Amino acid sequence: MTEAGPSRWHIAPDVDTLVAELGEWLRQEAEAAIAARGRFRWAVPGGSTPRRLYAWLARPDQQSAWSWEQVELFVGDERDVLPTHPDSNYGMIARTLLQHLVPPPARVTRFVTEGGPAVALAQYRAALARCPRDPDGWPILDLVLLGLGQDGHCASLFPQAPALASSDWVAGYWVDDRHGFRYTLTLSVLCRARTVAFLVTGQDKAAAVAQVLAAPSDSSLPAARLEACRAVLSPASPVVWFLDRPAAQALPSTGPAL
Repeated sequence: MTEAGPSRWHIAPDVDTLVAELGEWLRQEAEAAIAARGRFRWAVPGGSTPRRLYAWLARPDQQSAWSWEQVELFVGDERDVLPTHPDSNYGMIARTLLQHLVPPPARVTRFVTEGGPAVALAQYRAALARCPRDPDGWPILDLVLLGLGQDGHCASLFPQAPALASSDWVAGYWVDDRHGFRYTLTLSVLCRARTVAFLVTGQDKAAAVAQVLAAPSDSSLPAARLEACRAVLSPASPVVWFLDRPAAQALPSTGPAL
């Protein structure tokens, strides 16, 4: 474990090792949450590297180590496509992980895009309303796992997006440079989770990783805004970054790999 100001990071030599380390860490986080509250409420990302994580979790030897019937999954963001579309985050997670799990998770919350934005957002809010709340009424997830874009975006919170300032739990909006409508958990919900972690791989993300960790108050980068929010709301539980060596190469000091 290496410290990075308010953050901590794990660095692995390659993606396969990183996925295995993250998978074991997630299992331990799940066990602790289930022991404390009877449920593990986990917001999951889309993307190519998470796909490898889900395939690893779906292996029989890994399934047997999890109490999936006490896990609730929340798909953290989504494109406005049907679940059968190849670009659907939920569709990827279902194919890679969910259809292999026996028993299945206790509940899976997704943006139900088939009904349009108003229905999708209302149904997701209703699912979040079943979560524990903080003193201000915000829903509390046990763990949020995020990816990072080259532009510093996380979930479907892009630079300059109106959703960054949303006081709602979820948001849906058109993203011009992505030529599509997106649904996402808002920054206020993400940063209030009990644990927040990023999974980032590849040399093409190295500059973004270094920029976010070097300037967590940079309001132009959504991931940096999350870092800054987390430092204020949960200083005892900093963001954890899981990186492969190419993604960590621009950091001032990579420290020892796990």
